[in-house]
Amino acid sequence: MITKKFHYNITMSKKADQKTWFMISGLVVINLLCYYFFEPKIIGHNIKYVLYFLGLPLAAGILFLAYIFRSYLLKEYKECRLLSDKILVPCFFLLMGLFFSYLTFGLAGDLTWVYLNKKAAEKNQTQTITCNVNKFTDNGYKRGGAKIFFTFQNRSENFTINNSMYKEYKDVIAKNYQLKITGRKGIWNYFIVDSYELEEIDK
Repeated sequence: MITKKFHYNITMSKKADQKTWFMISGLVVINLLCYYFFEPKIIGHNIKYVLYFLGLPLAAGILFLAYIFRSYLLKEYKECRLLSDKILVPCFFLLMGLFFSYLTFGLAGDLTWVYLNKKAAEKNQTQTITCNVNKFTDNGYKRGGAKIFFTFQNRSENFTINNSMYKEYKDVIAKNYQLKITGRKGIWNYFIVDSYELEEIDK
């Protein structure tokens, strides 16, 4: 009887682990699809984004998970005997909560951010801005993702460029070129990019 119960508990634990990893894998895939195929290029910087659309959703997600699993978390913590366990176990659960929160609440915050930017951009006219090019990098080229770095609002931004474009410009002096970026203003002076082209600065 005890053997059957023990075997049943192991089987249920394995099934729960499989469901958890399946759910996490699904969330990772959804996040990647949204990032690569549905989110527009947005450049700019504002601390409000970090606070309201990144920090707040992550904190809300961690608090939500802590409330839902509070009994389990308390049980696991009470079973800790060593001081090191009492420190490491909460840190481990916090990291797991942060990761899961990023995949769920973080995604919701990011999609909300994109939606609000698009709605704001619809009210603004299309314009073209010019940004100085800082460098072309081959760090990602070997992995299929070369980048072009440029300055926007006194901060460094970058676009991923294709291999053929990198090969064409890898040996040029980057500061002799500029980017002409076409798009529309979103919220908080962020800029939604529709297209861009590289051109040499007239000497």
